[in-house]
Amino acid sequence: MMQRTTLVLTAVLLGLITFGRTELGIAATGIRIGQATPFATLAAGMKFPEGIAADADGQIYVSTFNVPSFIVKLGTGGKELQRTSDLGTPLIGLAFNNGDLFAADFGNGRILKFLNGNLANAPMIYATLPCCTIVPGFPFPFLKTTAAPNALVFDSGDLLVSDSFQGEIFRIPAGGCSGGGSACVTSVAKDAALATTGFPPFGANGLALRGGALYVANTGNDTVLRLPLDASGKATSVDIWAQSINGADGIAFDAIGRLWVCANQGDELVVLEEINTNGMPVGSVLFKVGDFEGIVGQPGARRPKGFLFPASLVIVGRKVYITNLSLPLTPVVGDEIEEEVDLFTVVKVEGIPGL
Repeated sequence: MMQRTTLVLTAVLLGLITFGRTELGIAATGIRIGQATPFATLAAGMKFPEGIAADADGQIYVSTFNVPSFIVKLGTGGKELQRTSDLGTPLIGLAFNNGDLFAADFGNGRILKFLNGNLANAPMIYATLPCCTIVPGFPFPFLKTTAAPNALVFDSGDLLVSDSFQGEIFRIPAGGCSGGGSACVTSVAKDAALATTGFPPFGANGLALRGGALYVANTGNDTVLRLPLDASGKATSVDIWAQSINGADGIAFDAIGRLWVCANQGDELVVLEEINTNGMPVGSVLFKVGDFEGIVGQPGARRPKGFLFPASLVIVGRKVYITNLSLPLTPVVGDEIEEEVDLFTVVKVEGIPGL
């Protein structure tokens, strides 16, 4: 982990901010504004919150990357409204479509569907991703015996899924595959740039769509990629759009076209705008939001303040909700602050110009 410092937002800084790059006068590394504030502390035993989504009423759903594993529904003020039974498999990405909730079952390489977002009922298996093929020209060691679905985004009725280990983006047509199989699943792109030998060892991760292109965070490579899509839904190229984002994870566009990125190793959000350089669209840092602010609470109830391994985000109105995964990554005891966490949190960011 990088060294963590506490940075405080000042009223003077906020007064200087407008939405244009010229007015902001931002250097390549951006400026820091805002901070993460508490939204919810998950119940004891619910560890490593990862995926996040919001329903049409703005209620927040969170998945856990753990066994036992759950999806929890959070209402106003972060109060738990509903929870699944133990699903028995690490879960990552969540997404809503037509009122139904979809979840990436990382452990079993498949996509789950909860009708009407009702967590009280057992999910159906929507599709299983094919596995396991090596990325062409890239000696990538596949780490599982099943696919590794991570982030989800809907392209009209089709569901796009990133596979962090196969270096691939999959497309599942509306309705899913018969019997929850893989026959209907097609490949959008498979490329070395979607895989990684970096750290954390996750390649293709967060997904977002805008202007006929798919944007993909590559966590281990610290990049965001841009994949223009043709009329058939295939990627015509895989281009580096932004670089040097420390652990690029979950991503989402806001209403004015800025891309928000969870930098899970930087304990911050990085907000990018698209500019043209030599005729090519690239992502340039506008500003950064938040930081790690320490561990609070007594032993047995210790939780992070601010960000600690922010993994996924969802924008609801003028607020951004973020999961603090707080996941230790090494087997060494005592080398990561995440080891001190007893209770896991979801935080929010608000009051940012442009939201």
